[in-house]
Amino acid sequence: DDDDSDSEDDEPAYSAPVAPISHVAELKSHQKAISVFACDPSGSRLLVGSYDYEISFWDFAAMTSTLKSFRKFEPVEGHPIKGLDWSHSGDKFLAAAAAQPHLFDRDGIFISNYNKGYQYIADMANTTGHVGMITAIQWNPSDTKSFMTASIDSTIRIWDVDIEKKQKMLMKLRNDKNTKTSVTSAKFNTDGSLIYGGCQDGSIQAFDPRASVHRPESLFRGAHADHCEITAVCTSNDNRYIYSRATDDTLKVFDARFSKGCIRSFLNLPNTFSETNIAISPNDNYFCTGVSVSSTEQTGEVVFFEKSSLTEKMRLPVSTGSVISLLWHKQLNQLFVGGTDKIARCFYDPTLSRKGILLCIGKKAKRHRVDDTDTTDPSKIMTPYALPSLRDDSFKSAKRLKEEARNDPVRSHRPELPVNGPGYGGRVRVGGSLTKHLLENMGKANNAYLHEDPREALLKYANAEPYFISPAYAKTQPVPIFDESPYAEFSPQKGTQKEREEKEKGTSSWGNKS
Repeated sequence: DDDDSDSEDDEPAYSAPVAPISHVAELKSHQKAISVFACDPSGSRLLVGSYDYEISFWDFAAMTSTLKSFRKFEPVEGHPIKGLDWSHSGDKFLAAAAAQPHLFDRDGIFISNYNKGYQYIADMANTTGHVGMITAIQWNPSDTKSFMTASIDSTIRIWDVDIEKKQKMLMKLRNDKNTKTSVTSAKFNTDGSLIYGGCQDGSIQAFDPRASVHRPESLFRGAHADHCEITAVCTSNDNRYIYSRATDDTLKVFDARFSKGCIRSFLNLPNTFSETNIAISPNDNYFCTGVSVSSTEQTGEVVFFEKSSLTEKMRLPVSTGSVISLLWHKQLNQLFVGGTDKIARCFYDPTLSRKGILLCIGKKAKRHRVDDTDTTDPSKIMTPYALPSLRDDSFKSAKRLKEEARNDPVRSHRPELPVNGPGYGGRVRVGGSLTKHLLENMGKANNAYLHEDPREALLKYANAEPYFISPAYAKTQPVPIFDESPYAEFSPQKGTQKEREEKEKGTSSWGNKS
């Protein structure tokens, strides 16, 4: 029994995997290096920013195993994407490019952009916006109506999402000589009580956004080498540690409770990109960063560190290019990795991860029908307005073939149409309608009046006896009284009807009396 217990104690204890890296999916959409990731809080939609100035959209629920982006657009022409961040509800997101923050809705439709300051004003406190490129952007974790931006103009600004013309508050960062120093990275802690800014002079400065006087609450001078850009600064989920990454090829850990030197420094981590960041695991047990390479013969890696022991845990080879941007989503437990090879990779484990890329990785693409395929030969020249004798009808599209088949009575099996007229094609008309019967009996079907002379038809009634008007007034007609004076001959209208008729014949009796 003692031997069995000893053998059981000698067996290595089971250790949980550091990260969900058993499987990987590649998202290809950009032409240059990947600079930033952003995934909404629910984990249903992913944004990828790149040095090609564009943002691509990936919807896991609607995507199939082809892993194609459903939208891509350029927020600011000619400027790489420096930062992306979703709102708390996931209905809109912020994009940092150039000197102005931009607000878009969930589908990438423009909502508003915020003011840019006047670059010739020396005191940044008198400006109404950034005058230099924005290096960091983030929503306030404790306020859904405000967000933070940092810039190379040595300021961190808090904005109200509904006020576009001016920032709500401003914090100026200074070096040890009390002059301006560029803010190369910035981020809220988890509860939004402090903002940590990494500066060009190698210092890390913390500000309280709720204070009326904006002076550093804590200051870490010489955190990194002078004139080495701090590319990322963030805190652990419990706000105990501060992690910083810089271009001096180091990653350092500080105790947030004391403004002293670092408690752990990891060396030999090459970094040549200003967007190289730090990702924290959902359970807060690990944190990781990317490593740059100087040639394509080397392999870019993701280095994982353990929080409890502050030691390097493992290295994950990714590609032949440098690793720049990382995102370890809390809800999905999936790690997104982007670098100079232009491919956004999603590492996942089917047993540890949930939803996200798992929704689409096994979904087959819709099968295309043969009728939907364009069979046009690209080597042939189409001349739609050519003469019929010169027109080439040897190739037709699927739509045209379908229309011709529908118009062909034989191929479409069209039923026989009713007969019009006496009959045709060996078919005799049988029966008829009531209207046709009435027209034939009323004599209108033959249209005989069309062949009759209208003048002859009227002259038939010229010598007919009066029937309606004249007999009605025959008994009451007055006796006519005529003018028989000698001057009547000068008036053609004088005399009786008989005398006028004789005058016209030249035998008028009253005309010969003289």
